[in-house]
Amino acid sequence: MSNEDDNAALPAALARYKGRSNPAAVAATLSRSGCARHCPLTDFYETYSGPFGSKFIAYTFFDLLDQADNVVTQTMELRSTFGTPERYLVLSDMCGLAVLVYDCGTDAVFNMDLEGSEQKLIAGTLRPTWPSLRAFLEFFFLGVGA
Repeated sequence: MSNEDDNAALPAALARYKGRSNPAAVAATLSRSGCARHCPLTDFYETYSGPFGSKFIAYTFFDLLDQADNVVTQTMELRSTFGTPERYLVLSDMCGLAVLVYDCGTDAVFNMDLEGSEQKLIAGTLRPTWPSLRAFLEFFFLGVGA
């Protein structure tokens, strides 16, 4: 797929999720959750509302603030259980004792198991599965980079 095709394909795949009813709440919610600076996740959640499903990975990608299970509630649960730093946000449901985690500082996304990888994440030694939110979104919605 060419870069031009990538730029058109991702918005097309996300079209059914477009239309957040409260985009102004996104930046404030992310800031309270530990993403103090503007990041690509801010732009994503200001535009799209989930939860999101994928044909390429078994996780459900949570909405930031809508639904009972969301990024905020699952992030708070991970922090209280494992002591993960504020820069990390849980993006997904648990699947096989693993979750998807976003790093607000680097824009990386991790497929983190809860059987030791959480300690590597805390120590800063866990390698990201996707180098950026964009790369993760392309895989999640388009299967690119699989």
